[in-house]
Amino acid sequence: MEDFLLSNEERMQIFKVLSENKKLTFNSIVKLTGIRSNKLSYQLNLMKDKSFVITENGNYSLSIEAQRLI
Repeated sequence: MEDFLLSNEERMQIFKVLSENKKLTFNSIVKLTGIRSNKLSYQLNLMKDKSFVITENGNYSLSIEAQRLI
């Protein structure tokens, strides 16, 4: 699980901002990470597929499994 995060700088940035903030909108993650929206969308979808990130009411947060890595 950690290898998936460590293998990509953008995923590490997303993990960091989501670990520092309980829930964030897509635009907030763009502002905090500086990752372009198309790349962010791609990485967030990968992270959702791997159960690192969950979405609820337009907000992104770390899954319980991902929170254990903090």
